[in-house]
Amino acid sequence: MIWEYWEGDGEYKESFKIALPDPIIVNNITQEELIEVITRINLIQLPEY
Repeated sequence: MIWEYWEGDGEYKESFKIALPDPIIVNNITQEELIEVITRINLIQLPEY
């Protein structure tokens, strides 16, 4: 039950983590590809609310 996880991070954050699938393991990724992935993550523009 979600109640067990509530105190650590909060029920919404724990629910989100539980709902996510396991990460996909990627083999044979080059350093250039990894740099591209990290660069794209760092360049994400979040909307201002």
